[in-house]
Amino acid sequence: MVHTIEISSRSTVLVAFILLFAVMVYAYDSAMPSPPVLYAGSANPGVVYRYLGKGVWEPISPVLGYAVLDLVEYNGNLYAAVTTDYSGYYGVGRVYRYDGSGRWTLVGDGLDRAVIKLVVYNGELYAATGRGAFRLYKYTPGRTN
Repeated sequence: MVHTIEISSRSTVLVAFILLFAVMVYAYDSAMPSPPVLYAGSANPGVVYRYLGKGVWEPISPVLGYAVLDLVEYNGNLYAAVTTDYSGYYGVGRVYRYDGSGRWTLVGDGLDRAVIKLVVYNGELYAATGRGAFRLYKYTPGRTN
């Protein structure tokens, strides 16, 4: 399914609202589509979209949680930081990896209440949590927490 957002004076407020609550990442890697692609995460529901151009956004994930709070490219894959609850205080923090063709793999689970930031530092992926517990987790392939 492809969503088209038409820009007009009537929909400007709607577009601004969507962009305010979206997390975007501009990613490029030889393993990812060429040319570089713009991705956005949404809230209620937490879905990841890919920008196709001319105002068209395509969903590339199922509902991953309540909100996709951050996106980052790491080692040729797109990763999404998620919380499962609208307030962030009662949810579960998770990290998903996009494997292509709509397939997402849970690679981090039970990471406090919300993963609010993903950071690549010195070639390693880290997940920062918030909403009560403020911790930094280092991603270890093959483990989910």
